[in-house]
Amino acid sequence: MTRSPEEFIAFLADIIRTAPLFRDGASLTTDEQRWLGKAFALFHAVGNTHAAGAFTNARHCIASPIFDQSKLLIPLHDANAMLELEAPTSSHGAFIPPSEAFNGYAAIVSILKSAEKEALLIDPYVDAVLLPEIVPVIPEGVMLRCLTSGQHSARSLLSTASGSTQKCT
Repeated sequence: MTRSPEEFIAFLADIIRTAPLFRDGASLTTDEQRWLGKAFALFHAVGNTHAAGAFTNARHCIASPIFDQSKLLIPLHDANAMLELEAPTSSHGAFIPPSEAFNGYAAIVSILKSAEKEALLIDPYVDAVLLPEIVPVIPEGVMLRCLTSGQHSARSLLSTASGSTQKCT
């Protein structure tokens, strides 16, 4: 299955956002091992062998006293930057860091106002609180698709969207 640069950018943003803080000399938890596996697989799916090699080298040092968390994250940021160069210009600026809620909301509104046929919102935290704020700015006839996580979010989005012409899946 081939994915677009925008999808890989979203995956990388999520991997970066969820990076665990590895403890010096401590055994890796199952969640930490799972995160390392996802990040490693993502490098190979993207095809960035240079970043994959740098990540692998940093990963091998996790339990050692010379481990530096930034050396694990820099290859992720490098791969993300390279993918941003491949993404269409229209999608630049569409990925907002988690700490910038207001800027994120303003960017979402701006992007959704210009949608012509369909809009895809990828945010693990989007819920029924945000939806009533953004639905009114979507032009008539544009379908909004929301990719979120958690059953609560999905249920609350569907119940909120049921009264509108937009559709969340």
